[in-house]
Amino acid sequence: MSRPVTDKQFRALIENSGDGLALIAADGSILYASPPGARILGRDAITSIGRPALDLVHAQDLSRACTFCQRLRQTPGTSPSCQVRVQHQDGSWRWLEITASNLLDDPGVGAIVTNFRDISERKQAEEEHGQALARTHAARNAAETAAERLRAIQTITDAALGYLTLDESLRELLSRTRIVLAGDAAAILLLQEEQRQLTFRAVQGLDTAATNAVPLDDDIVGRIAKEGKPLIFEDLAELERGNPALKQRIRSLLGAPLLAEGDVIGVVFVGTASLCRFSEEDLRLLQLVADRAATVIEHARLFDQVRAGRERAQNLSQQLLEAQEAERRRLARELHDEIGQALTAVKLNLQGVQRAADPAIAGRLDESVAIVDRALQQVRNLSLDLRPSMLDDLGLVSALRWYLDKQAQRAGFVGEFVAGPMAIRAPANLETACFRVAQEALTNIVRHAKAKHVRMELREAGGELSLFIRDDGVGFDVAAARQRAVGGGSLGLLGMQERVVLSRGRIDIQSAAGRGTEIHVRLPLVPTLPPLERRSRRREP
Repeated sequence: MSRPVTDKQFRALIENSGDGLALIAADGSILYASPPGARILGRDAITSIGRPALDLVHAQDLSRACTFCQRLRQTPGTSPSCQVRVQHQDGSWRWLEITASNLLDDPGVGAIVTNFRDISERKQAEEEHGQALARTHAARNAAETAAERLRAIQTITDAALGYLTLDESLRELLSRTRIVLAGDAAAILLLQEEQRQLTFRAVQGLDTAATNAVPLDDDIVGRIAKEGKPLIFEDLAELERGNPALKQRIRSLLGAPLLAEGDVIGVVFVGTASLCRFSEEDLRLLQLVADRAATVIEHARLFDQVRAGRERAQNLSQQLLEAQEAERRRLARELHDEIGQALTAVKLNLQGVQRAADPAIAGRLDESVAIVDRALQQVRNLSLDLRPSMLDDLGLVSALRWYLDKQAQRAGFVGEFVAGPMAIRAPANLETACFRVAQEALTNIVRHAKAKHVRMELREAGGELSLFIRDDGVGFDVAAARQRAVGGGSLGLLGMQERVVLSRGRIDIQSAAGRGTEIHVRLPLVPTLPPLERRSRRREP
């Protein structure tokens, strides 16, 4: 059977508790503070009596404490809680967790009973945890920002830009840069040193009046070029000088120089219509754009130089081939007209002498006539090899059929020639190129292939002249032959490729040891530009 708790036991329980206990009067003054409560606040329990409890509460927590007291008075019988900072005797502030019960109407108590404990360490731990969470959140935000920047950099430096023309690449760079930097306008200008000015090459978000040439003494774009470093202009309205049309359209601007091997070749800038505080990170990103644009521009210039050199080389090769064909035509004509006629006259004279000659020398005259016949045939063959007259007179189909039959008889293979209907006769230079390619291919077959059957097809389709030659010979290693051609060997293969390229055509050679050879040549009947020139023409404004 339980015994009632004595006053001494109850006092011992209160005085040795870890929590503080206080009785608050209806007017908010302290009626009683337990010794543990006094120790929590570093105060004497006796001197605390009669003092308003709210006097100890931190000013920032006073409103919350008053609301707590008001709610406590309005809901007797409940035990709400709150957390406030209360001043310690040493002047420091301690966090207390207070639980109270309104027993003002209880005749035996007549007070608000409060139980409180020091939770300063817990609050400090919570604060440190909150700070750690804030740091984690900030780090996550920084990582996300860095990831966004990385995506922006990847967007700007996308390798796909390399497949665009110069102007297309610059426009795409500006478009992506405006999106990343949230700009209203952007432009790329190139330096014209002889005129001491910058001219707009790519523009977005600016009207025509703002895109006139900019002198190097300009306080905005010209300054970036002169100083050769990226700059931020927070408010263009504060500048006394500068392009008026540009200042009217743009309020804040950041720009960076385009550098090629350390030399300024232009400027890129991004601007906003309203005031904007660009960051150093924005400036670094724009410099990345500038470096990318400078690389694209420099590559384009090198490309133009290569194109010009290639065009000069092609023109020279074309002139050499034309001169060669003209010289062959002249030699063929002289062999046929001059030497051929002279040998024919010698033959006729010898035959005249034969009719009246002494039988003793008839044998020698017969031999001389035979020698002249062989010389005439050799002259005719040489003349035809140099330039077959039927190519000019009868056209490509007749010339190819004749040459295939001739080589077949000489080498002992079976020749098959197939020609499709031709809507129109091809240009003379194209017929010459096609015949020379076929001539070189058949020469290689006779010399190396040991073929038993050779098929040649000539067709017109899709605006192209198509020549197809196939043999069943021993074949060869095409890659190795091309490598030898680069080193000065296999000149026949190199000559075929050069003629086709100069005619703006394509050649495909398929071969392997023991599997014969297939050569497919496509020559455009309508003159076209080569790939390099097509791309360069697209760059022209």
